[in-house]
Amino acid sequence: MLRFASTYALQTMRRNALMTSVAIGTTAVLLLVLSTIAVIVVSIDAGVQALQSRVNVIAYLKDGTSPAALSALESEMRSRPDVAVVTYISKDEALKRLQKQFASHPGLLGAIKDNPLPASLDVRLVHPSAATDVGKALQAQPSISDVIINEDVVNRLVTAGRFVRLVGAVMVIGLSVAVIFIMTNVSRLAIFTRRAEIEVMRLVGASEWFVRWPFVLEGALCGAAASLSSFLIVAAGYHSLIPVLRGSFAFLSLPVDPLLLPKLLLLGLLIGVGVGVLGSLIAVRRFWEPATS
Repeated sequence: MLRFASTYALQTMRRNALMTSVAIGTTAVLLLVLSTIAVIVVSIDAGVQALQSRVNVIAYLKDGTSPAALSALESEMRSRPDVAVVTYISKDEALKRLQKQFASHPGLLGAIKDNPLPASLDVRLVHPSAATDVGKALQAQPSISDVIINEDVVNRLVTAGRFVRLVGAVMVIGLSVAVIFIMTNVSRLAIFTRRAEIEVMRLVGASEWFVRWPFVLEGALCGAAASLSSFLIVAAGYHSLIPVLRGSFAFLSLPVDPLLLPKLLLLGLLIGVGVGVLGSLIAVRRFWEPATS
């Protein structure tokens, strides 16, 4: 049956080349939009995550903190699941960083006689939402004089990450529904034009799935062709799109993911073939129901 269904599907696609081209072209346009949105959302989300990974809590140590107390504090922080990295910054290192930062202002540096900067701990977080909890834990330590938490920055990054993912999910779902709608209507039109053939097959005793399979395979082939067409366009423009995004989102470090395109190809094929099959099944079922009711 599979051989018959494949042969019949290919024959009908050739006989109805215009309709097949419209189905593939329309689906390819929607998948192209969907793929482009996916690239943009994934790239921006990667940039937001890179920013989130740099969110830190600075804890300033009291002068005279003993090495034992410092070691115990570092061990306690590193044992927390919400802490990624703990870095000790000595007074000398803090002064070197200040001198490097204000190298173009020698007058300001000349006013510094002694080293007024305290030693500190730079605590990098697994996720910025943990900043408040980590900050409170550090403030409760007797060897800590002050803790710096950029709560506004943290809250904005957390909100931005959620917003990007939510918008991406809504767009993907909406465009997927649109693709299914188009494939369903194209399949219904194809079935309507071949209703006489279907009636003949049913009169000679063909089963429901014997009639359905050619349309299911045709939908899958159209979806796969549309997916490949849209992928080729996205792949050709991917490396040109990233610089445009970097120019629009200069505050984000947008990486080039070498695995994104293979993932996008696989996802596009799954969506294209899936909606093609689903649209065909819905269309065939609607055609079949009146005769069996």
